Amino acid sequence: MSSAKGDSRYTRRCDDDDVFDFECSSSSDESSCCSLQVKNDERAWARAYGAEIQALYDEFITAGRAIFGRAFHQFGGQREFRHYCWLQTQP
Repeated sequence: MSSAKGDSRYTRRCDDDDVFDFECSSSSDESSCCSLQVKNDERAWARAYGAEIQALYDEFITAGRAIFGRAFHQFGGQREFRHYCWLQTQP
């Protein structure tokens, strides 16, 4: 467990009580194969809907900055936005 500043924000990791989160990576070949397939599916989706994703991102930034100012979404970019959209549209 962490002993540095910010201990209250400690989150569990792969080695804590057999709880796995999305950042954990497995060394098995099967999971890396599935992970590669998911990445390829996401890339194909991004190529197919590139213009629509760009229009959504531009509208997202315009509306967000109009409401919240220049600090809105300052640590993200189109890639993070695209990945978020991909995750939210999958069954």
